Formats: sequence, C-alpha cells, structure tokens
Amino acid sequence: MVNSFPHGTLHLYPNQGDPVTYSTLADGLPQGSALSCAFFMIFMSNIGNAVRTLTRLSYADDIVIWQQDISQDLTSLKRFCERWKMQIITGETAYATFSLP
Repeated sequence: MVNSFPHGTLHLYPNQGDPVTYSTLADGLPQGSALSCAFFMIFMSNIGNAVRTLTRLSYADDIVIWQQDISQDLTSLKRFCERWKMQIITGETAYATFSLP
C-alpha cells in the first residue's frame, strides 16, 4: 500500500512566511496523511528494541525520555530514526537537564 503512494507528486506545505510552498515527496508520507499516525505508533512500539536502556513515556507523537547517561541513548535513537527515514524536528524539540545535589 505504501509503495503505491503517489511518490514524486507535488504536495503543499506551510513554510515560514511564505503562503504557499510545493515540494516533491521522495519518501514517506506527507504531513497530515491519514496513515501518518498509524505508522508513527508502529515505529514507536519498536523503539524499545533499538534503544534498550531507554526509559520513556509517550503520548500521541510526543516522547519523553530520561536517563542518567543520555548520550548513548540519543545516539541509538538517532540511528533508529536514520534507519527508518524518520526526522526529529529539532526546532520543535525541547529538553531539560535535571541533577541532584
């Protein structure tokens, strides 16, 4: 089904300041596709296999991770996303560091 998705077609995307931006879809699904949420949930259900030490909470398309040494987990998460051609939108990503005295 995904292989039959219209790759190479033009899709309308909102762009900062520009009222209209068209882009060609090379891989994946366009933002807002009815299949996007289902695929995201399938991928995220498998993330525990890719990042074994990851402690996480998920809600919809938001993920909270915590760890004492998060560097290794972030590297594993990056590899997982690259393998499945997923992008982390850094402009919409927030982080906080907490430590005990």
